[in-house]
Amino acid sequence: MPYRGTLSISQATTINLTNGAGNPGAAGATILFVVSSSGKKNLDRFETLTAAAGTGAQLQPAFTAGTVRMVVEVVVPNGGGGCVLQVTQANGANMQDQVTADTSFVYDVVS
Repeated sequence: MPYRGTLSISQATTINLTNGAGNPGAAGATILFVVSSSGKKNLDRFETLTAAAGTGAQLQPAFTAGTVRMVVEVVVPNGGGGCVLQVTQANGANMQDQVTADTSFVYDVVS
């Protein structure tokens, strides 16, 4: 589970999942948002993205107050192929990964 970096809770965030045209099927992502309250960490909510072969999917989440972590679990197409996960913020943060195996990416969220 690679640690990818830090995101700002106050910046507009965009998550893009792009699946190559030659892939045999869809790629997917599950995005988990973890909040801290009273010293405990809890799952706030989750969102999903699915990108058919040759397409992309996008999510522009708003972080809930208290969000401390975002985890993006990416599943590559069955039968092979890869996809691209890109997380950007309005402040210029840009993290892009070529994903060729099912992988989870971790981002800390700070105030």
